[in-house]
Amino acid sequence: MTERLFLDDSYLQTADAVVLASEPGAIILDRTPFYARSGGQPGDRGTLTWSDGTVAVTEAVKGDADT
Repeated sequence: MTERLFLDDSYLQTADAVVLASEPGAIILDRTPFYARSGGQPGDRGTLTWSDGTVAVTEAVKGDADT
């Protein structure tokens, strides 16, 4: 289960997180400030940044088991 940081602070723009899994087109984090697509509301967009790279998040979506 991914901790949904946006529930406590909808204006949160950065947070440290650990990648739990990845596959082509998807990354699962242990915690996230990104609001996931739900009920007609589009998911957040942004970037994931680490010490030697960056990747664009084109839309946050809710995965299996609340990830």
